[in-house]
Amino acid sequence: MTNFKLETERLIIRPFNLDDAAAMYELNTDPDVLMYTGDKAFNSMAEVEDLINNYTQFEQYRIGRFTVLQKSDNEYVGWCGLNYNENGQVDLGYRFIKKYWGLGYATESAFANLNYGFVDLDLDEIIARADIHNIASINVMKKLGMQYVGRFEYNPHEAELYKITKKEFILEKHPIF
Repeated sequence: MTNFKLETERLIIRPFNLDDAAAMYELNTDPDVLMYTGDKAFNSMAEVEDLINNYTQFEQYRIGRFTVLQKSDNEYVGWCGLNYNENGQVDLGYRFIKKYWGLGYATESAFANLNYGFVDLDLDEIIARADIHNIASINVMKKLGMQYVGRFEYNPHEAELYKITKKEFILEKHPIF
């Protein structure tokens, strides 16, 4: 197990572990959370534990989807992180338990992951995508300084693709942080 973690003013961001299983199950069985993802709900805790035990992005590439915890009480709020997608691009994603929506956690944790990707890993570009109806997620991408690329079919919905380069990220002013 690694001691890797990212920290923000309010959040701790670290790789998944089995202590996260029950909260991840709650997250990925909420139909409102899954509405725009194209993912299916978990069928069992065993399925969640299997995902955690077999998730190798961090060990392979030093990136991954990471657990996001509130610093104040160590409460699980969701996940956020980078991932190599099916096209070999580095993709930013996030998902939060509904009671934590609208608190800025997506933007705060996503910014920390972009910073990690560009500064620590020296990545050149990071993309993000969201269902065209997921306005909250699209607004997070815009707040991060990501640029609209276009629409495409994804999971089986129509989605918007955004991207940001290392140069854009480093030069971008982020008044919210």
